[in-house]
Amino acid sequence: MSTTASPLDALGRSALDLRWHFDPVAGSRAGVAAADERLGDFTADAVRQHVAALRAIASAVEDAELESLDDELDRTILLNALRSDAGILEREQPFTRDPGRWMRHAEDALAVLLDAAPDEGDVRDALLGRVLALPAFLGGLRETVSRPAPEFVAAALQGATRVALRLDAARQRLAGHAVEGSADPAQAVAAAADALARTGRWLADECASAETPHAYAIGIERFERRLHEQHALASSAAELWRVGLRLREETEGELELAAAELEPGTPWRDVIAPLVGDAVARALRRPAPPLEPEAAASETRRMFPSPVTARGLDLVVQERLAAGFDAADHRIAMLTDRLLHALLLELDVALHTRGMLAGDAVAQLEGALPLTRTDAALLVQRLCAEPTRGLEGAVGRRDLLQLEADVRAAEGAAYDPERFFARFRRFGLAPVSLMRWGMGLE
Repeated sequence: MSTTASPLDALGRSALDLRWHFDPVAGSRAGVAAADERLGDFTADAVRQHVAALRAIASAVEDAELESLDDELDRTILLNALRSDAGILEREQPFTRDPGRWMRHAEDALAVLLDAAPDEGDVRDALLGRVLALPAFLGGLRETVSRPAPEFVAAALQGATRVALRLDAARQRLAGHAVEGSADPAQAVAAAADALARTGRWLADECASAETPHAYAIGIERFERRLHEQHALASSAAELWRVGLRLREETEGELELAAAELEPGTPWRDVIAPLVGDAVARALRRPAPPLEPEAAASETRRMFPSPVTARGLDLVVQERLAAGFDAADHRIAMLTDRLLHALLLELDVALHTRGMLAGDAVAQLEGALPLTRTDAALLVQRLCAEPTRGLEGAVGRRDLLQLEADVRAAEGAAYDPERFFARFRRFGLAPVSLMRWGMGLE
């Protein structure tokens, strides 16, 4: 399907260039080779400059002369992305509060290049560039992080162990790879490892942690601003928490029936035990768009997909496939994923807005699903560090199913699933609330 150029596409590309400059790892994942040798700069001055640039682009988007509803949809998508990014950096100060975010960036920066084709000289040059940048990057961490939550310190120390493993892999990859005018790779890796060890000691022994028991929580006001600005959701945190409770209860009932059909007499928790590890791995991965990005009607929609729509669509597709197979084992696998996402929604809201302790969240996950304590703790770490991420799948599923039901009700006997899907594809992975606006349902 061909796409229509939007007056906002150039501004969207500028916003992406800015994002990739601030987060070169995101640029590497997007195939931007110019970002490959760099690490991000998340010190206070760099964050202030980035926020100012985000607001400048947002101002230009607000002032753009637009004529069509499609263009107004694109404006809303782009403004939401810019305002959300700026607001999170200003209000939540994630790089001041969370050293684990720095460690994840360092780990991902090395991993994305180590996973690339091993014989490409340009990739090894970029890998050496990132190794050389690591000591200054970790110095920025020590300069910037202040009174982090103990949960974030623990996650950062675990992350440091993984970065050390990546550095060892980089040492092996760079063996014998000399770059004219650059440092010796073995010395560069040794310097990075020393900086990493120093940072680990600083986190363990010198960095004063926050004293409040819920220091990881962003609070209800900031959480609901994320709902509205980042995800274009009208729902309150309390409403979404109840959605999670209802979906959990409903899914457990369906699992009990499906397990009785597949393995009569075996408790459903025992039936799903072999499937839970894969469900956790899928939940921790970034969602892969279940439809080709070229289907969207504008470049803006392809550049700024909604993670709520992407994860929700993934769950809906699983449900449709399971229904097509009409087999209990496929249905149980789908329901296992759905139950996990219901629990993640419930805990996401509870951790950030209802005073839940991280340890209680781990215990609740262990009690609800047959997963390891390690997996439960990893999921809770991610929920604490990335507010609203846990709700994406369950809320996206809810909103997509409601969208289809409302279109079906509006069209009555004239409803055609293929026509609905063709209309849906034009919106790409835009927030469902904006799809409803574009389809005339709001």
